[in-house]
Amino acid sequence: MNLDIRDLQMHYIKERALDGLSMKVSGLRSIAVIGPSGGGKSTLLRVVAGLEVPTSGYVAVNGRPIDYEEKALREYRKRIGVVFQAYNLFPHWTALQNITVPLAKVYGMERDEAVEKAMALLKKFNLEQHAGKLPVQLSGGQQQRISIARAMAREPEILLLDEPTSALDPQLTKEVLDMVLALKEEGTNIMMATHEMAFAKRASDHVFFIDEGKVAKEGSSLTFFDSMDRDRLAEFLSHVFD
Repeated sequence: MNLDIRDLQMHYIKERALDGLSMKVSGLRSIAVIGPSGGGKSTLLRVVAGLEVPTSGYVAVNGRPIDYEEKALREYRKRIGVVFQAYNLFPHWTALQNITVPLAKVYGMERDEAVEKAMALLKKFNLEQHAGKLPVQLSGGQQQRISIARAMAREPEILLLDEPTSALDPQLTKEVLDMVLALKEEGTNIMMATHEMAFAKRASDHVFFIDEGKVAKEGSSLTFFDSMDRDRLAEFLSHVFD
């Protein structure tokens, strides 16, 4: 994954969600974005996903700058997989339909091909027994894994995960982590925003700490959490690990 972000600004009426944020990634498989609530994590992911148009700045994914004109954005979004913390599964569709209907309606795939692809993904992640269930019949971890499978059905250039384990208990968090680790091992490019430090450490190659709309610190996930000093990161991590 190659990511080049320069002086990214996102201003709302009463706040600056992103305030001159810059980051550059080259040849990494997975990156994690951590930081306090309101620091800009989710806004950054939405800009990279093409779901928010920044006030100003430059964003390039794998060498191609994002064109924030609406027609270009519609095409760009087809290259990106996005999973939100609220799962966003359609409640009246089964797990299988949540994967197959977008493939057919948005990407023009034949129904039989869409079903075959969806079932292969469900089987791969030990979810095939839930294919006919509605979201309400699934646990939070199962719903999140179905959401990730749906995003992966597009074979995205990059998978964006926004707080993928939010509100999940430790066992369900492990289910999602195992799935993300498997995708990473297979070569999926992943960018995630998370408040789970253990998750960030295990599932990413590089970590960015974002605070007040800027990158305050970054480093390899192997050493990032062991190099605390007396700064904003140390304060944040001390609360997380208390």
